[in-house]
Amino acid sequence: MKEERFQGSVALFMPAFNEVGVLGETVRRSVKFLSEREQPFKVIIVNDGSTDGTYFLAEELVNEFPDQVFVVHHAHNKGYGAALRTGFREALATGYDYIAFCDSDGQFHPSSLDALFVCMEENFSDVAIGYREERADGFVRLMTGKVWHHSCSLLLGLQVRDVDCGFKLFRRGVVESVFAGPSGLQGDYATINPEMLARVKRGGYTIGQVGLNHFPREAGKPSGVKLKVIFGSYKGLLSLRRSLEQI
Repeated sequence: MKEERFQGSVALFMPAFNEVGVLGETVRRSVKFLSEREQPFKVIIVNDGSTDGTYFLAEELVNEFPDQVFVVHHAHNKGYGAALRTGFREALATGYDYIAFCDSDGQFHPSSLDALFVCMEENFSDVAIGYREERADGFVRLMTGKVWHHSCSLLLGLQVRDVDCGFKLFRRGVVESVFAGPSGLQGDYATINPEMLARVKRGGYTIGQVGLNHFPREAGKPSGVKLKVIFGSYKGLLSLRRSLEQI
């Protein structure tokens, strides 16, 4: 049944900032999984100004999989929001039917894309988003994540189980209609995730949700608990609410 559900070409992109310890395995797993589906696909790495060797590893992966993988490099670190905007732009340029993104830190398995496709089909939805059934994060990250989720739900009226889950799937038309162009996604830091869901909702599109396995980070360091990121995310969230009220 999975083979029948998995119809159409897929562009999967992943933002990467200082993920040299896990990026190789994440990309290789993605290529292996997608190759078994026998559908056209591309894996797009967005190297967001990494300083740890991610740049060179990404280039090696392109050489290893020249027909399946390509990379876009930011000259300096622009943040998660900018990395996702670059990823959406490059994924649209492939012309493929579906666009997905997955964090490159190894905390999701690429095979979870199957669950997102099944969710999209069974719910007749335009977007399928994951929620982490059991978050494999430390205490501080868990607590800040809960506060952030409730803040987004309260300020934006989002009725989702996990606003910040880093694995989402979109029909191409949604990305073209809602995210592309100068009036599309604007948020930086963590604001980008609630923004995309709020804009999907405002655009009249439907969202399906499915639980995904979440694994402990084996290398690298998360940047979401830095004070600069937290402050910038909440500042962006308040600005997002004001902008949406004016639509």
